[in-house]
Amino acid sequence: MLEILGAVGSIILIDLLLSGDNALVIGAAAAGLPRRQRWYAIALGGGGAIVLRIAFAVIATLLLRLPLLQAVGGLLLLIIAIRLLVDRGDTKHTKSAEHVSSAQENKPGLTTDMAAKMKALERENRELRQANEILRKASAYFAQAELDRRFKP
Repeated sequence: MLEILGAVGSIILIDLLLSGDNALVIGAAAAGLPRRQRWYAIALGGGGAIVLRIAFAVIATLLLRLPLLQAVGGLLLLIIAIRLLVDRGDTKHTKSAEHVSSAQENKPGLTTDMAAKMKALERENRELRQANEILRKASAYFAQAELDRRFKP
């Protein structure tokens, strides 16, 4: 019973994390609309997101019943993780990006608009790296949980 509650809690937590970005996108898309249309956009967008999430969960559940699909998915995640680690170890790209960034900030011809865009891109890059780290940890957690479930006596 406790195991089922833990699994349900994990699903709810991940669903909350994933639905946060949906709310931001729907809100940003509806922000410029008149009040009545904004309400419809938010209601239909939220409802559509819920329906799609349920449909994709059902499809994923059915696909996970296929033999060896989890092993193939785990192998693909392992390949992606290795590539990410190799890219992280390559400091040449990081140093050159930092050099270009600092050179552009000190460049006298750089407009404030370009500097603001550069800062926004750097912030977005940081956020994407954090999201990637969260997804990596979540996939490792679920892979371990699946292995524990399969090999329990």
